[in-house]
Amino acid sequence: WQFMPDTARRYGLVVDDFVDERLDPVKSTEAAVRYLRDLYTDFNEDVFLTAAAYNRGENGLQRDLSRQGVSTFWDAQLNSETSRYIFRLIAMKQVWENRHTYVDGDVLGAGYIAPDTKTVRA
Repeated sequence: WQFMPDTARRYGLVVDDFVDERLDPVKSTEAAVRYLRDLYTDFNEDVFLTAAAYNRGENGLQRDLSRQGVSTFWDAQLNSETSRYIFRLIAMKQVWENRHTYVDGDVLGAGYIAPDTKTVRA
């Protein structure tokens, strides 16, 4: 997950000179889910604006929308990085939903091993 240090800290992750919990797959995923849920609420349950805010930052996106006097992703003129990010997400969704059109056989491959988590006592 991509998290700026301040956003990571806001969502309960430790980011300092010794620990960076943004690299912890479980903690960072849980924080990302909370962040995305908040963005979804803040941007009126619009999935495109939610994704754009995740990529651009909620304050930057809000400034862009206000400055342009628009309220939807489709009306906004966003920077190319954010626009590409959204269209890549849309493309990934389309490929996944139609994966059997694009990929022959098992999408995950014969050698795929499902992830598992283990608790290790330090």
